Amino acid sequence: MPTPTPAVNPVVPFCELIGHLGLASMGVSLRLQYLVCRLSIGITESCVKKQLLKVDPVVHAADHAELEERVMTLLAASAEGCETIVRGYIEEITQAQHRCLRAAFGMEEREAPALGLPFTPGVAVPRGRGAATVASGRE
Repeated sequence: MPTPTPAVNPVVPFCELIGHLGLASMGVSLRLQYLVCRLSIGITESCVKKQLLKVDPVVHAADHAELEERVMTLLAASAEGCETIVRGYIEEITQAQHRCLRAAFGMEEREAPALGLPFTPGVAVPRGRGAATVASGRE
């Protein structure tokens, strides 16, 4: 018996694309939010140390320069992290669009959905215990 060819629904690739785009945008927003939180914690810590150093007149200029260098390092690292996150986001979007176009134009083999299984005739099942006997606990 030949297996029926499943009907290709042209809407499914676009729904998958929307799903991939939604997940990618949520992922990038969470990553950027985490990066901003880490950056704000680091800069706040440096500002507190700077305020403490201003109180003490014995502090050397080297300590102030070290704090400034630390803030600049934090900013440079966060800019690099932001660039990496945005590049990953662009790559995810590009891959999702390619998959969508390949599927929409039939250039990609898609597996048959579970509902596309061929029909098989039913088999008689021997009659066992009835529901009433099972529910009452009598055998």
